Amino acid sequence: MAPVALLFSYVLKPLGLGLAWLARGLVAVVGRVLRALLLPFVLLWRHVLAPAWAAAGRLTRRLWNATARPAGRAVRDAWRAARDAVAAARATARRTRMELRAALFGAPRKPVPDAAPRPPEPVPVAAPPPAVDLAKHAPRPGGRHR
Repeated sequence: MAPVALLFSYVLKPLGLGLAWLARGLVAVVGRVLRALLLPFVLLWRHVLAPAWAAAGRLTRRLWNATARPAGRAVRDAWRAARDAVAAARATARRTRMELRAALFGAPRKPVPDAAPRPPEPVPVAAPPPAVDLAKHAPRPGGRHR
């Protein structure tokens, strides 16, 4: 048991600590290099592009609200007015056709009510279904069917 403890204490533990120190150092160096490379882009975004993006959004919204929305309302109002005018023209044409038809062919005749109402016709009673004779349809004794 002692050789294993000695191997762990004097070889494996210092080797693991050295590897951990090396990994931490490499990560720190890589982090510093990446920070140095990316810092200009981060600063550019934070202090130039993001505010410009927000200002462009506000400007676009103001332009949209000032131009496109009123134009859309005007188009919708014109469409509604045209639709109402077409509906009125259709109704007028329908009435004119009805009046012409009445003038040329006379008013449509209304049904003349009978003096005495007819009694309802009797409902025909359905005939009972024909009886089926099972003896005719029984299988033959030999097991063969025809």
